[in-house]
Amino acid sequence: MKDPLQSPHDLLFKHAFSAPRQAVPVLQKMLPAPLVQALDWSTLKREGTEWVDKHLTQRRNDIIYQIQTRDSGEPALLYVLFEHQSSVRKFMAWRMLGYVARLGEWYLQAHPEAKYLPLIIPTVVYHGMAEWHEPLTIRELYPPQVRDTEEFTGYAVNLRYALRDLQREPDSTLHLDGPLESLWGQVVLWILKRAAQGPLGPQLIEILQSIKRVVSDPAYRNAIDTVLRYHSGIDDGPMPMPTLRRIVDTFGKSTLEGHVAYIDQIRREGRQEGLQLGRQEGMQKGRQEGLQLGWEKGASEALRASIERVVVRRFGEVPQAFTDRLATMPLQQLSALLDRIVIADTLEEALADPDE
Repeated sequence: MKDPLQSPHDLLFKHAFSAPRQAVPVLQKMLPAPLVQALDWSTLKREGTEWVDKHLTQRRNDIIYQIQTRDSGEPALLYVLFEHQSSVRKFMAWRMLGYVARLGEWYLQAHPEAKYLPLIIPTVVYHGMAEWHEPLTIRELYPPQVRDTEEFTGYAVNLRYALRDLQREPDSTLHLDGPLESLWGQVVLWILKRAAQGPLGPQLIEILQSIKRVVSDPAYRNAIDTVLRYHSGIDDGPMPMPTLRRIVDTFGKSTLEGHVAYIDQIRREGRQEGLQLGRQEGMQKGRQEGLQLGWEKGASEALRASIERVVVRRFGEVPQAFTDRLATMPLQQLSALLDRIVIADTLEEALADPDE
């Protein structure tokens, strides 16, 4: 059953960054260099306990990691919150303090022998279009007479969180040609960034080769399926036919299994394209000949021409034997063949009798 609290953005984010190896380059880019150097990134692991899930992930858009400091081996916790709201939260620093306090409470309950609190580092990944211009520290939320007065500052709570505002970064910061082990995380950030800018479907063509590399990783062989489900879930409108055809050409027809809407769209638009040409040329020929037979003949000829164009586009050339077979097919069979041609992996598959 789908969790009503989880948006498609949250689901995609967690799909990628539940794996620590995807998170490492993202976190290292967000944190200051001295802190990055002080942490042992080989020890990064996701913290996933029932208590944490119940008390800290109510909005289901945050992930908690544990990591050790390099010199002392002391534990530290990295708290990552993904924000996709269109408006920026002014009191995010204060909200983060609440998360950090509850995370510290969980840690002390889970480690009753602990002598110290762990270092807890809150971070925010944000992909909204509005620029994030609100304070990154609690200190900045106080009125000037408090934050600038020595007598008060010793008692004023303070906390800083690290921010990554994806829309303010050039695409080159997302290393889509980087190491395979962390490529899926970079692809997901690109998708989340572009989805906030406008319809995602036309833009996916730019990244299909990177997704193809991701799919070569056994852990993410279903990555393109995840992207298609994300696109379906964000109410982005129909996938453009050039994108759908490129997806089928790149990943194979089986990629669309389970995605009934995309399969129907390919069949519907392919049929409409062929039949529209058929009707136009058939009606013209019918008028010239003055006979209904002329319309049917013209429609069949137009469908044959459409099928041959699709074959050239998808498979490179039209074999003479295929042309000869087309010449003997009636209108109804030509229409059905066009449906199969646009989604088949091979010409032989399209020609196979679907009833066999």
